[in-house]
Amino acid sequence: MKKTKVLIVEDEAVIAQHLEDILEENDYEVVGVAHNLKKAISLIEMKSPDFVCLDIMLSDGSSGIDVAKRIRTEYKVPFIYLTSYSDIETVKAVVATNPGGYLVKPFKDSDIIPAIELAIANFSPIAENDFPSLEMINSKSDFHLSEREFEIILGIKDGKKNAQIATDNFISENTVKTHISRIYAKVGVNSKMACINAIKEL
Repeated sequence: MKKTKVLIVEDEAVIAQHLEDILEENDYEVVGVAHNLKKAISLIEMKSPDFVCLDIMLSDGSSGIDVAKRIRTEYKVPFIYLTSYSDIETVKAVVATNPGGYLVKPFKDSDIIPAIELAIANFSPIAENDFPSLEMINSKSDFHLSEREFEIILGIKDGKKNAQIATDNFISENTVKTHISRIYAKVGVNSKMACINAIKEL
């Protein structure tokens, strides 16, 4: 079976090595480690990775967000952010690049592989056109979603944790959990994956 090729974009050598160890232990192939924007783009072009793990602040003063924009417009590869930055402005900039996920350092080793797998499963080069709009969902289904519920569903689709969805929407994590419970009841599911799949199938 062909291994998933992963590029790590991380300027802290210890973290990059730790991440590489986790990936290789789980049968991924790490095709390189980049410390800045120029190296990241070079490795993407040379190695054609299937997935990219992005830090936000890089060694040359560039940003993983800059790398993400290039990936989205030119290379069409799924990616997630692994970063210590979780302020509102950074989160807004991150959301604009439509990542597959966003893990805040220090992350748990056990969080890495599920985040990558979910990001790959949900990825499409034209993902913004694949997923039904709120208007389409409400017109095709027997249930009605609010704008807030739709934003939370989009967060789930992007592989975000409840805490990240809460930050994005300026609400508490408990409020997110309440919304998710209501969404599950409306859609008739009991898991995030089932919810996304049910809505995609409308």
